Amino acid sequence: MTILDGSIEIDAPARFVYEQWSKFENFPGFAAMVERIDPIDSRRSVWRVNLGGRHEEWEAEITEMIPGKRIAWRSRTGSINSGVVNFHETAEAACAVTLHLQYDPHGIIEILGDELGVVQRLVERFLDQFKEFVEIVA
Repeated sequence: MTILDGSIEIDAPARFVYEQWSKFENFPGFAAMVERIDPIDSRRSVWRVNLGGRHEEWEAEITEMIPGKRIAWRSRTGSINSGVVNFHETAEAACAVTLHLQYDPHGIIEILGDELGVVQRLVERFLDQFKEFVEIVA
């Protein structure tokens, strides 16, 4: 298992940032690597992403939701992954977002990309894109 961590400061209140994150259907609109997210029910969805030209798909299940504070998930099928995102109020209208991901790279391309830090850079780019999206809609 590979562990990836990222964090970013966003100029918006934690509750608003949490609400934007929890609207998974918006991810393809701002995150270049997310192709689509198909909801199954209130806790499960199918994710399809493009990781450097390689398409990955999995069913994700939300395992914990604390409104305004935390969302955790794990994959049920497909690419093995899990994670948690936390939202911390840092000022009246600012928030720190911390993301912790675990995934199991498979195949030579994913293993090499992991070793070269490509996936970590994708996580950082995703957080930058999320910040830009939130600050525009805030």
